[in-house]
Amino acid sequence: MKLTIGTHKEHPCITIEGKIERNDVIELDITLTEQARKTKGVLILDLAGVDAAASGAISAIVDASNEMQERGAVLKIYDPHPHVLDLFKRLGLTQTLKFFKSSRHKTGEEPTKKRQ
Repeated sequence: MKLTIGTHKEHPCITIEGKIERNDVIELDITLTEQARKTKGVLILDLAGVDAAASGAISAIVDASNEMQERGAVLKIYDPHPHVLDLFKRLGLTQTLKFFKSSRHKTGEEPTKKRQ
């Protein structure tokens, strides 16, 4: 898993690439928690480059989204791979989480800060 923290349309953005393995969940959880607590409006989670995710990753995403909703902020999940979106659907999370399609991948916009 590769995490990149940057911005997209003036919103903080976490971009993830590769498979989110079980041993990546702690790093993902820490990053999501830090960014969710700092964000007052919208936090974007770009999952276009993720084709598989451990169940713990889904829990970390749900926890971050719930924490943000309690403060009136929003976690927007951009471009999940069909396999990952199917996992969210099977867990019944597409009604509670916010999913979006983005044109960002067509524009070639690059994140501003990398974290590995």
